[in-house]
Amino acid sequence: MCRCFIITSYLNGDLLCILDKNKEDFIICADNGYAVARNNGIVPNIIIGDFDSIEIDFPSDVEILQLPVEKDVTDTLACVKYAINKGFKEIIIIGGIGGRLDHTMANLQCLLYGISLGVNIELRDNNNIATIHFPSEIIIKKKENFKLSLFSFSDICSGISTKGLKYQLFNDKLFQGFPLGISNEFTAEYASVSFGSGILLLILSKD
Repeated sequence: MCRCFIITSYLNGDLLCILDKNKEDFIICADNGYAVARNNGIVPNIIIGDFDSIEIDFPSDVEILQLPVEKDVTDTLACVKYAINKGFKEIIIIGGIGGRLDHTMANLQCLLYGISLGVNIELRDNNNIATIHFPSEIIIKKKENFKLSLFSFSDICSGISTKGLKYQLFNDKLFQGFPLGISNEFTAEYASVSFGSGILLLILSKD
């Protein structure tokens, strides 16, 4: 099935370099993410937001879903829920990293919301790619000038073993309150991370 891209209002980097869109992919703009899309010549399928702090000249040929200002979800999570309800199993959130720390944390929690429903969500900007995983083996392709960091998004991740990385783990543990798995380097074209329990946050970051 095609993918769903959610363009947020805070983006570090060039949208057209980050958005590897295929013709059949679906695009949602989260609130003022529409300004980011419009400035790059991207026409979304729908714009979703409460539009409480911006004035948008809405296009007449794009669907608009206006949310109440007082609500229990962020604009980005509302976009994620819309995409999941539409049946998408792969969602890529463009931007949403940096700026206000609370917004970044909320976007990371969107990743957990998705995977809890069997939907893979990636948070991506020019310098970072973040994903969350349940126990499994994860294969990661090396990206030039990117380093790999692992965080426990639960109290503990146990049974962690890695291959293809400079600093390896062998049936080890990561704890939420101790950042042990930062800035690992690739030693092979592909690295693998496997673990037996917990919730793992995986981040690729560029120096």
